[in-house]
Amino acid sequence: MGDVVPAPWGGYFVTSYEACSQVLRGRTWLVPDINWQERQPDLERRHAPATQEMSHALSRLDAPTHTCQRRSLGNLFDRRTLEDLGAPSARTASALAAKTSCSRKG
Repeated sequence: MGDVVPAPWGGYFVTSYEACSQVLRGRTWLVPDINWQERQPDLERRHAPATQEMSHALSRLDAPTHTCQRRSLGNLFDRRTLEDLGAPSARTASALAAKTSCSRKG
């Protein structure tokens, strides 16, 4: 596993602080924001519950709403916090993967 891992839906998981910092702070990173999404012809996918929920996630908001919400979090998810979450997150992911694997077999 590396810093950037393919996700089942065709996106990517960014798994290290350094890679997240580069993606979130870099000027070359582009995100399909809500305005872009509204211009897409695939109406069924756009109106799916999961798409509607993700459309309002911090990463999908445009300024100034994004800036206001990001600032309200302060340093809640600083490097130390993310490092501390690593082991518990890995255990949870492994447990869920094992559970999914078992349910497919049985």
